[in-house]
Amino acid sequence: MENTDASSSKEPLPSTDEPATSKDDKEKDTEMEEVFKRMEEHGNNTVDNLIKWMIEAKIVMDKAGEEAARVLFEGAEKGKVKAEEFNEVLERTAEQQSRDMDEFMQQLKTGGKKFLEALKAGAKAFEEHMEKHKKEKENN
Repeated sequence: MENTDASSSKEPLPSTDEPATSKDDKEKDTEMEEVFKRMEEHGNNTVDNLIKWMIEAKIVMDKAGEEAARVLFEGAEKGKVKAEEFNEVLERTAEQQSRDMDEFMQQLKTGGKKFLEALKAGAKAFEEHMEKHKKEKENN
């Protein structure tokens, strides 16, 4: 009788030393990094803006969640948050909510592009308003 036990197979088992990461996971991380980098370039990596992003992505659901997130951001230098700090806040928030970090990343990625576009539109409207105000002031 032939032995079909998997343990008798001659093929080596895959190594478990490193966690398996899929191409999709790496792409998600890259997309998140790109969105955050664009926010930094436009000066939008403030605690307030990142919390708004978390609210938009439905990671922060209520006032208590917002306050908890603000506490986690307390170490941010001069109101500007580095990507590593933001990731740490997300990890701690996921732990507090007993939720999955990958779920958060997906939610942020989906809402991040919309949020970034809204920030850009707001900045453009502000610039246009300031330009109009400047012209009015020059004409007076």
